[in-house]
Amino acid sequence: FTNPITVKDLPKIEAKMRKILQTWTTFAREEVTKEEASRRYAGNEFKLEMIEEFSQKGETLTFYKSGNYEDLCRGGHVESAREIKPDAFRLTKVAGAYWRGNEKNPQLTRIYGTAFFTKQALEEYLAMMEEAAKRDHRKLGQELKIFMFADKVGPGLPLWLPNGSIII
Repeated sequence: FTNPITVKDLPKIEAKMRKILQTWTTFAREEVTKEEASRRYAGNEFKLEMIEEFSQKGETLTFYKSGNYEDLCRGGHVESAREIKPDAFRLTKVAGAYWRGNEKNPQLTRIYGTAFFTKQALEEYLAMMEEAAKRDHRKLGQELKIFMFADKVGPGLPLWLPNGSIII
């Protein structure tokens, strides 16, 4: 991307998803050969790597299409995109992720989201997550001066403070 995606972009992405969702009806499954899949993804090193891996394992390569969107995918979809409620999903956060979990590979952008059968179930889940964030041990430990973090020492490595020593 020319500009990195941030959580501020998520509402715009969600709005676009809802607009696209209106054009979807069914998910059409298509089995393709390794050559056809490679042709469709010529120039996409990530998809080509997956096509090669799946082919070596003897897996059937499948594409799924709905509306104008098509992707290499193993499947497992709802019968109709009409089952996806436009007000029952939410994009929740953005994170960097190395391709295949290896720090020697390129870093990609991962967008997390969640979906439910109803808007009410989504709202209940989001409220529960908000409450859980208030009680996050990483937040509380620092607020109560139990431990601190210092990037120079090591990210994610807690340094115990006097209050934390009492607990230990």
